[in-house]
Amino acid sequence: MSDPKPEVGTIAWVDLTVPETLRDFYRDVAGWRPAPVADLDASIARCLERGGKVVAGRRSMGQARFCVIQDPAGAVAALYQAA
Repeated sequence: MSDPKPEVGTIAWVDLTVPETLRDFYRDVAGWRPAPVADLDASIARCLERGGKVVAGRRSMGQARFCVIQDPAGAVAALYQAA
């Protein structure tokens, strides 16, 4: 994870709801960094093509957009596109 700019399709966790000390733990141990998707619409299309589904459709958050998806195994994640 030495590349500061992730490639399109890289999985990122934007909201890790833990105390800062645990957030820092995961950053230091696993190299996790929040990173927005480049194109929310394209990411949704790829999700659907690969057997996933949209749990909560596109929504705006200020100038940014996000949605919630579910993978074919049932795991739920949010996709976030920065403004």
